[in-house]
Amino acid sequence: MTGLTIGIDIGTTGTKAVLFDTTRGIIAAATRETVLHSTGPGFAEADTAAWYTGVVESIRELLCTTGIAPGDVGAVATSGMVPAVIPVDADGNPLRRAILQNDARAHREVAQLAQALSDVDLVAMTGSALTQQSVAPTTV
Repeated sequence: MTGLTIGIDIGTTGTKAVLFDTTRGIIAAATRETVLHSTGPGFAEADTAAWYTGVVESIRELLCTTGIAPGDVGAVATSGMVPAVIPVDADGNPLRRAILQNDARAHREVAQLAQALSDVDLVAMTGSALTQQSVAPTTV
């Protein structure tokens, strides 16, 4: 089994990738910028196609600059910012840009929900407080 892993982090402003060897540490790193779209007050969106392109280009750079063959990589680990809302069609294709965790356009609705649920202990019930990031995964 190979000790090589590619680690990928898809973040708000960029995609970062590293090629990691369990005995030598980080062998190579690559980064691709992601444009943060803000078309109005509180808006924070990203193009999912740019995320995909950033991942593919970063991995390609890691392998090309190191001469490592894809078959020599034993694992791929990923992380990404959360939450992001991506409406998709029946085939899983994005219908619009992703709405990111720092998007604050629904602040009035969040305040209204907080008031309506003021007697509910949401943290005990869901594992999360009511915030603009309430679409995040929670424990039950």
